[in-house]
Amino acid sequence: MVNTNMSNTRPIFPPVSFDFAALLQTAFHCQQVGIPVEDDADPDESHPASESANAQAPATDPCRPLSPPKPMGGDDPEHSPRAPLLSDILPNTPDCRSRSPVEDSSSDNPSAAESAPPDPLPNPSNPRKRGKNRRTNRKRAKKRREKVEKEGHVTNTRTVLEHVQLCEPLNLAIDYAKMPVSLSGYVGIRSSESKKVLRNTNSLNDLLAMGFEVVEWDGREARPIIDANGRVCGVLAGRPNDKTYDLSVDRACRFLQAESAPECFRPEESRHRRGPFAAVAFGISFGGGQKSAQRLVTGSHTGLVERVLSNRHISRLASYADGAFRTWSPRLYAYYRSTLLKASSHTRQRINFKGSCFAAMSVNMGGKVCCFKHRDCVNLAFGWCAITAMGNFDPKKGGHFVLWDLKLIIEFPPGSTILIPSAVFSHSNTSIGTEETRFSITQYTAGALFRWVENGFKTDKELQAQDPAHYSHMSDLKASRFEHGIRMYCTLDELCKVV
Repeated sequence: MVNTNMSNTRPIFPPVSFDFAALLQTAFHCQQVGIPVEDDADPDESHPASESANAQAPATDPCRPLSPPKPMGGDDPEHSPRAPLLSDILPNTPDCRSRSPVEDSSSDNPSAAESAPPDPLPNPSNPRKRGKNRRTNRKRAKKRREKVEKEGHVTNTRTVLEHVQLCEPLNLAIDYAKMPVSLSGYVGIRSSESKKVLRNTNSLNDLLAMGFEVVEWDGREARPIIDANGRVCGVLAGRPNDKTYDLSVDRACRFLQAESAPECFRPEESRHRRGPFAAVAFGISFGGGQKSAQRLVTGSHTGLVERVLSNRHISRLASYADGAFRTWSPRLYAYYRSTLLKASSHTRQRINFKGSCFAAMSVNMGGKVCCFKHRDCVNLAFGWCAITAMGNFDPKKGGHFVLWDLKLIIEFPPGSTILIPSAVFSHSNTSIGTEETRFSITQYTAGALFRWVENGFKTDKELQAQDPAHYSHMSDLKASRFEHGIRMYCTLDELCKVV
């Protein structure tokens, strides 16, 4: 029989230092790091939903039952030991009360993640079991990669809950009627401003004096750009809260630094309308009198291009941008992906990265990449371009992403990604310090490639001669094509319907 008389039962007092909020934070952190990174993290897997979940993890299960510590102060509650935190039990695990997951994943030294990785926690489990777990997780990662290659990225519920519903949007009065779009609706229009006006690198102070506004951004949490109709027309996509991704950024940057020897580039390669730096473009494109889509000619840089394409860290960055694109504009993403697959299948040309829907990439070399004011007018007019910054620079002082039409100066930290309609928005970068370095990679698809595919893999002249009815139909769509493309953008409510 259960004794219901509580008169002889001592009351239970929590320790004075007991912090329930800290305990909850510790439990949440424990749940996050339940799977060891060394077993499950995959440098090639870059879907944003999985990136944020792959935080630093201890090699042993931090949630396993442990023997409680012996009392140090007898029965006196004031001298009882405080509730043990995860950092007490596992010394290498950060104290959640003093450091956030974002702070824990950052580093003051860009190369620290590679040169001084965190010490692994002791793992008393059977080595055979650990090896088996690693093999199992590698197989799972391979299956995930194969699924992305076959079906594209898929946004899961957790990504929507953590990054879409809780986002802090930039609400801007964007007027599409004033956008510089060609008559075909597929591409933009090159700026009519003079070279003297365009080919300048502005400092942060220069732009502030012109009345520009600074947008502070940590480079991690996504911030969508919302137009006057509530649609997402671009996004500061950020980066995953994952140290292995930081490591990939660092190694990709080192790779570009090693490939940027001056003797590898002719002086004239650093003289173009985008900026005073060498840039190498590669991928499937169409235009310039071509009869069929084909890969861009890379000339003396063919070896460099092959090394970029085989670099798993750059591939991971490209795949993350693809996943962010899918998360924030699923209809436009599907349009890009289907067009690329059709063009690749018809021409039998290989695509750059199987985990990316973009047809082409430009790698901006030299370590001093600060773009002049320009528009990427040959890209799809209503399409998005993915830009990823790398290097060693202070994003508070330089390397900002400047949107001239909106008079915004956006902080653009190394390792983060931004997606915008680069064909119609004039953009540039602010200058960086003399001792600082900056690289960038951009992914995009030419607007003419979409036109060629929708023409039935024909040029306009070929279509007019071979199928006048279809040519007439395509001509009738010119006036509404850009507006129709804008309707592919989604509102935040539409993006949250997956929940």
